Amino acid sequence: MVPHHMMASQMAQMAMTKAKHSQLRQMARMVIRDQNREIAQLKAWRKTWYGSADVPMNHMMDHGDVMMSTGSMMGLP
Repeated sequence: MVPHHMMASQMAQMAMTKAKHSQLRQMARMVIRDQNREIAQLKAWRKTWYGSADVPMNHMMDHGDVMMSTGSMMGLP
């Protein structure tokens, strides 16, 4: 879930720089705030349950590959 939330935060950051409407920029700020809060919660749980907050690299790579292919379909780099 952490990589999923990280991608949402990154996409919201892109939206903040590209959005022409203030409502979209405001929503992007809220997404970033909320996703970062949830990332912190997920890492805290992981540390409590497994002794480390680190996300295994293979999970990040798998998720990144999916997002890259999905992003390219949406016209994103």
